[in-house]
Amino acid sequence: MKIPEIPITTDDLLLGALWPALVATAVAAAAALLPLRRREWVAPLAVALGFATAYPMINGIAARFWPNSAGDWLFWLSIPIAIASGFIAMWTGRPAGRTLLGTVVIAAVLYLMMQPAAASRSGGEWWSLFAVIVLILAVDLWFIDSSLTHDRSAASMLGFLGILFGACVLIHMSGSLKWSMQAGAATAACAAVFLLAILGMHRATLIPAVAPTAVAIVGLLFAVSIEPLFVNVRVSNALLIAAAPPLLWLGRFIQFRRAPEWVNFSIRLALPAIPVLIALGIAGAKALADLNDPGSGYEGY
Repeated sequence: MKIPEIPITTDDLLLGALWPALVATAVAAAAALLPLRRREWVAPLAVALGFATAYPMINGIAARFWPNSAGDWLFWLSIPIAIASGFIAMWTGRPAGRTLLGTVVIAAVLYLMMQPAAASRSGGEWWSLFAVIVLILAVDLWFIDSSLTHDRSAASMLGFLGILFGACVLIHMSGSLKWSMQAGAATAACAAVFLLAILGMHRATLIPAVAPTAVAIVGLLFAVSIEPLFVNVRVSNALLIAAAPPLLWLGRFIQFRRAPEWVNFSIRLALPAIPVLIALGIAGAKALADLNDPGSGYEGY
């Protein structure tokens, strides 16, 4: 099978990265000038608006209402996701409570996004797939939320962005440029919010609030890209990406006191990057094999 030829143009980079980053920056910067009593909604809205404003430009057409595709559902629900994420970020109890609330939101959105696949699968198969995806995203959300809440360092933020970026690249390699750009738009918006936080803009509230929105947008786009659903991301590679958040969380407990700071920083970045790079390596090897042998059988990436 010949790999899909999906080149990335300058316009793609502008629409899928620069524009959502600028929108997120503008939203966060404008909010910083306002005398808001609670700022937990700023980061989720910045990410959601970055994604939502880029969506019609990436697709070349406005999202349909009533939605009939996974992407259109996510577009219309991105702002409600952001509002819910703001409430979740205000939760002062245990991380399990935030994860439970976030999982309810993710499950509701995933249910709607998976509706186009309901006609081609039996009820038992559809619900089993739905339950497994929700469970994996819930576990990853807990690890990501715990990592960003208890460790607001640059290493934690960069590690999280690396996971999101790896998911975007894998979607792109699997043959869906639009979905990879949509996920990339949310990732770029997250990066802009993190940059503002690093520069000192309300770091305590910006960073933890990003997790539910980013997992709901990028995580769900990645989840519905697996082979049993709409694109052809291998389940094994998807599970490798899903294994990265626990390693991001684990990294904050690994500290060598006598080692230079850059060593600990590198370890923090390397741990979640390992499964991501393995998944990309497997997909890249398959892509090269398909390029050299156009007549090979169908397999996912």
